[in-house]
Amino acid sequence: MSGIVIVGAGQAGASLAAKLRMLDYDGAITLIGQEAVAPYQRPPLSKQYLLGEMGLDRLLLRSESFYDEQGITLMLDTQAASIDTAAGCVKLADERQVPYVQLALTTGSMPRRLPAEIGGGLAGVYTVRIAMAQTPPAEPPTPPPPRAEKPARITVPLASRDIPAGTKISLDDIALYRMTRQEISETIEAKNFMTNPDQIIGKIVGVDVKRGKTFDTNRLLPSGKLPNFLDRLKPGLRAVTVSMSPSNALLGFAGPGNRVDVLFHYGQDGEAGGGAAAAGG
Repeated sequence: MSGIVIVGAGQAGASLAAKLRMLDYDGAITLIGQEAVAPYQRPPLSKQYLLGEMGLDRLLLRSESFYDEQGITLMLDTQAASIDTAAGCVKLADERQVPYVQLALTTGSMPRRLPAEIGGGLAGVYTVRIAMAQTPPAEPPTPPPPRAEKPARITVPLASRDIPAGTKISLDDIALYRMTRQEISETIEAKNFMTNPDQIIGKIVGVDVKRGKTFDTNRLLPSGKLPNFLDRLKPGLRAVTVSMSPSNALLGFAGPGNRVDVLFHYGQDGEAGGGAAAAGG
């Protein structure tokens, strides 16, 4: 390979090579360019081409077949490193050498890059002139759709059987369910209910609780309290509240200052009467 070597495959270099053939130059013509594509127009890069209004085929100065037909050797994606004028050759960056009889330099200018401190060195930042010579950055993988979180479940204690008033609740009286808020809204009528079984066990229900119903504080008696005597009175029963004093205190049960509700039987003369008492406030 000899003849004329043109370093710089821009518009000037391509025009020079084409002009030489038009002037009937029949020697070897070699066009060396750093970019990986055939010579193309620079101005549309930042206009129609960047907007997608012009394809690469229209951007090229000449079709690639033109250079084959005109006997012009294209050395693309090739960087000229130095020129040895004494030996008459161009030394390439990969250490190859291209001899010449005549040499033309049509390198033009290089675009200025942003300084690294303001983003010039970041991946994906290109100068338009060399963008076509680089592989565009891979599109980031589409993240998988977020996994649907399982709805939170709440412990809901329900009565496992019909519980009559006055019953001290045990573990057997409670059935525990793990339910979502939607399931609760669809199956449970009560808006407020207790969720901690430890706060229910050992309490006494003050009203009847039907099977499958929730527990709430309004249905449970405070600690130390028994159901109201009015709910326990039946024919033949009476109730009275007695204030305790030093003279009538019940040893080990109620002392002076307390009040005791007494439930007792009544009837005809001679019938035995019995009673039950519970300490009150």
